[in-house]
Amino acid sequence: MNQKIADGDLDSAFAKGDYHFVAASNRDDRWQTYAALGLCANSRPALEGLGRFDDAEARFYEGVVHWIDGNEEAAIRLLSICQNEHAQNLLAFIRKPQISVLTQLPWQRSLAGPHSVLHAGEFDKKFKLKNLSFAEADAPYRVGGDIHDYYDASNPPDFYLAEMIEWQMIPPNLQEIPCPTVGHTADFDMHIQGLYPWLQVFDELFVTDTTERAGVAGLVDVPVTTMPKVFALPCETPKEPSGARPLDIVVTGNVFHPYFDEKAALYGALRQLPNMRNQFINGFIGHYNYYELLTKSKLSIVFIRRPGAFPSRGVEALSVGAGVLAQQESVMGLWLGEEQGFHTYDSTSTGLRQSVERIFDDVDSFQEAALRGMKIVRDEFDPRRVASQYLRMATYVAARPRGQRKSAPQPTQFRVAAWHGWVPADMQNTYTDLRQAHLEVWKQLPPDQHSADSLTKPARELLLEYSGRTRRLYTPNDTHFVDTALNIMRTGMLMHPTSLVLRFNFIRSALHFGNDEDIGLAAELLRKTIESSPDEFELSPFDDIMTWDYCHEFFNYKRYFATITEHIRSEDQALSVLKDIIFASLHYYFGRFVGETGHYTKAVTLDPHFATYQVWRARELAASGDKQSVAQALPVLQTLVLESVYPVDAWTLLQAIELDHGIKVGNENALNREIVSVYTQTIEDKEADVLPFSPYDISQRLGHFNETGVEVVRKNTQGRPEISILLSDMNGSRYPKFYASVQQQSIARDRYEIVSSDAYCHVSKMVDANADTILLSRQTCYLPKFNMGYNFSFIHGRGEIAILLQEDVALPTNALEQVLQIFTKPAADQPYCVTNTGGAAGDFGNTYFVVMTRRNFLLVQGLDESPFFAGLYGGPAELIQRLHARGKTVVELEELSSTPAAVQIPQNLDDLLRSIAPDTASPHRQEPIVENPYIQGLREGLHE
Repeated sequence: MNQKIADGDLDSAFAKGDYHFVAASNRDDRWQTYAALGLCANSRPALEGLGRFDDAEARFYEGVVHWIDGNEEAAIRLLSICQNEHAQNLLAFIRKPQISVLTQLPWQRSLAGPHSVLHAGEFDKKFKLKNLSFAEADAPYRVGGDIHDYYDASNPPDFYLAEMIEWQMIPPNLQEIPCPTVGHTADFDMHIQGLYPWLQVFDELFVTDTTERAGVAGLVDVPVTTMPKVFALPCETPKEPSGARPLDIVVTGNVFHPYFDEKAALYGALRQLPNMRNQFINGFIGHYNYYELLTKSKLSIVFIRRPGAFPSRGVEALSVGAGVLAQQESVMGLWLGEEQGFHTYDSTSTGLRQSVERIFDDVDSFQEAALRGMKIVRDEFDPRRVASQYLRMATYVAARPRGQRKSAPQPTQFRVAAWHGWVPADMQNTYTDLRQAHLEVWKQLPPDQHSADSLTKPARELLLEYSGRTRRLYTPNDTHFVDTALNIMRTGMLMHPTSLVLRFNFIRSALHFGNDEDIGLAAELLRKTIESSPDEFELSPFDDIMTWDYCHEFFNYKRYFATITEHIRSEDQALSVLKDIIFASLHYYFGRFVGETGHYTKAVTLDPHFATYQVWRARELAASGDKQSVAQALPVLQTLVLESVYPVDAWTLLQAIELDHGIKVGNENALNREIVSVYTQTIEDKEADVLPFSPYDISQRLGHFNETGVEVVRKNTQGRPEISILLSDMNGSRYPKFYASVQQQSIARDRYEIVSSDAYCHVSKMVDANADTILLSRQTCYLPKFNMGYNFSFIHGRGEIAILLQEDVALPTNALEQVLQIFTKPAADQPYCVTNTGGAAGDFGNTYFVVMTRRNFLLVQGLDESPFFAGLYGGPAELIQRLHARGKTVVELEELSSTPAAVQIPQNLDDLLRSIAPDTASPHRQEPIVENPYIQGLREGLHE
């Protein structure tokens, strides 16, 4: 913060516990600045500064900072001369041989992650920790546990401490414990409907910074204190790196996700920088591979929804010498600056781009600075130091004099998410107990006493269990969860017909997961609802709308929860906005499921910034056939390419519009460069949340699918073609050169078929005119899975010879004739596979034309559908690599060998991927990581 803070503002912030704000004020003439720095656990400069002041309060805080830093002798000496009650309370704690703390801390005693307060805190013998969780190493705990069961009433703990309360199952009667209670929260707004009552039961709350504090302070009547040091380096800190750093920038996490949509615009700006070698991973890779990636990078960029919040990834990056670029408000600035490889940017695309350019104008100096920062980070954020300081700061807070505890209603324990985030250690049993508890309440409550909320809660737990289970299974499982949930909600709608959220939850859950009868009822109810006025329905901000990861592309959770949070803080009348957000989703569902036009436009009107609605409105305009309507789609799609989570879908729609209507966008070259950078710089996490073809995956595509999980637009069953040309398309835009040339083949048209499987769902005029079979998969991934498309095309193909075409090339007129000559020879004389390159070692990336018999394609298990092979890494290359690993014969079709792949994987990136994902990228891997289940079924009984 460069602007000088007024004395009154500084005093007020300090008194309220906004220590980050005060410490960052640059007011070196005030002792509060240094006291705040020490209370943020940056002890060394704090003690140096406090020593310059003679105020009695400065002596008190000097003693406190010594305590936080582990110097108990100095703390006792200074606090002993202070007469205030807080000092005497803290002295009493310090003089105890051991401070007893009942905790609910992250239970993973892992050596690898940033949540190490429990594991590392056990080394500070000043504290005796009793941790409640469902893990075997902790004190036994149960759903709905009574707080009095977990301590000795004759010797209660000195205080209770819970870290990340949104992920913990706090005892509902916590307020009955006879000691101070401290809770730490971060993602409070993502879980605001369920978390808000829990925020009220604590005596004091921790957050990491001033921006988080601004969000929480208006939600509670208790002190909210900034304490940044809650995340640490792993207990097994990686060795200091050496060697070259081939990557310029690395970014991991939710690169493409509707809830984190602002990241898409920022990272789009990075991709537009010329001559940069960047790596974006949409997801979270394993700890050791992650650090390996960081050691190869010069810069790690951090974006956090609360811009000042503690950037744990920034600390991790600097610990291995990768510099960090974080938001200007970042609390990390209390420890580091540009001389230590820590730079900041304003949270705009322009600001980010300018900061990156400035760093790389003198990248050598930046890397030297990052190595200096590495030394500081490894010292300051050593897990034992962080854990000790955190527990000691909590002790200071627990010692704070406070009046009688304000009573709050006992909250209800709930499931935080369908599967994202921390799950209980004994997940299955814990969620079963939680679900049964809600069902028991529902059963025991007399019917006339049921509220919409009491009916929503058990249905919610059932639906979250079903969606959490079925995301990893290939066959439907536990449908009774859905049946029971929908029956409960049906009853609820009869009792509370004007409850908008109860109706909304039923409609969307039935459309996604219900049987035919459920879907029919939901569709009828959906039509009646959108034809009604929102004023006819009742809504409370605390009516549970489900978790943020439940069917997350069909509803704007982010805006909904943000509106609720602001409503609680400011008492704004938010009901009309919340109804608009719900009705926008209902119109979107109606457009997707019923197909009537105009509803995507209504969705965008009601909720204009949700990119999902925008891309589907543009899709509808593109399919209209009216050039004026089509032209309206162009500016929307251009923005979506550059700033949304759907760049590839939007770009290929633009390409389809050009093919169908001859309308080109003005900045086509710039948009094309953006897409090339998306392909060459982005990979999907190979351990994605949802497996393809799992019941949950198919439910999210919300289409009219056949038994293989695709929508069949057209299927030609006449004749018996010898060759199936398998295409994996994107909005029908990928193969114009091929379609223009294929009719010139020297063999008769009935000897081959064209099977087109589209990752999205626009059927272009070109595809409609030429393809024999047209399939739509409506993929939910942000990078297209070409491998899934090829497998779909193969499953629906009929020829005994399969050709996979990865690039848009004009085939020589005799190409198919040559293929027939090769594969009509006796089996003993046939090669296993024919490609345009022969699949020479190291040249897999140029393989775009692959020919195999249907039998051989099945024996090699089709193409790998692991998310790792989405986007550029998809296609025949991994298939040919596995053929080589199996020792199969791959020969070259000479007529095609001179055409290189249009977009190739950069060699340095390919090498890097082999280093961070050695099993996946291994040249010796013979089996697919994820085999298409229908390919697997067709393969049964076949042998080499």
